[in-house]
Amino acid sequence: MTKNTVLIVEDETIVAADLALKLEQLGFEVVGTAAKGEEAVESAYRLKPEVVLMDIRLKGAMDGIEAAEAIQCRHNAPVVIYMTAYSDDATLERAKLTEPYGYILKPFEERELLAAIKMALYKRQRDQQQLDQLEWLRVTLNSIGDAVISCNAEGLVNFLNPVAEVLTGWRTDNALGSPIEEVFCLIKEQPHQPSENPVSRVLREGYRTLKIRTILVTMEGLEIPIEASAAAVLNTDGYVIGAVLVFRDVTDMNR
Repeated sequence: MTKNTVLIVEDETIVAADLALKLEQLGFEVVGTAAKGEEAVESAYRLKPEVVLMDIRLKGAMDGIEAAEAIQCRHNAPVVIYMTAYSDDATLERAKLTEPYGYILKPFEERELLAAIKMALYKRQRDQQQLDQLEWLRVTLNSIGDAVISCNAEGLVNFLNPVAEVLTGWRTDNALGSPIEEVFCLIKEQPHQPSENPVSRVLREGYRTLKIRTILVTMEGLEIPIEASAAAVLNTDGYVIGAVLVFRDVTDMNR
């Protein structure tokens, strides 16, 4: 069975050696130790551990928080768990910004150490699975023939696929964070007046699916007849957290 690999970053030699012994006894593989932040960054890059146990207060120019930031900047960064005996509120707030997978307060027992590492690895696996699912979804939506736009509960756009970019005239980098009514601008076929956006309605009323046929006004002012279907996205508690819009150009159907 493959052992999980750990890098220890601790500037007290005796503490680091004791910690390494405990980890080996618990079934982990200690791939290295580092006493300074700069050394930790280099070791993490070279040894590629799954977990870094990082002492927050390190001697030298780079403390544990700065070292963690540098380590996490690269792709597939390891799980970081902070070790600390005491620290002021400002330091702890800085530490939180690096989004570590856990904290261990010194002195700690073996069961606390084991629980912290196992929980951190579980969280990392869960996060990676979610990222994989999101990437799969993104690729799928980018490859379909219909236009797709999604937004959050406030109606701010958070995704456009390439077809939606073509039909609306909006580039993704310009549309992200914009109100859905600006990106997906509609008017009625008859009379020629502004039309209520179906996404606004599903966000407000929680419709599972709402289908309409209307006119899309592009960013350049062109008018395109479309069919659209909007649906609310609900969380596990049944609350609306966003909406997804799927639409297509039906110009040829009108001829």
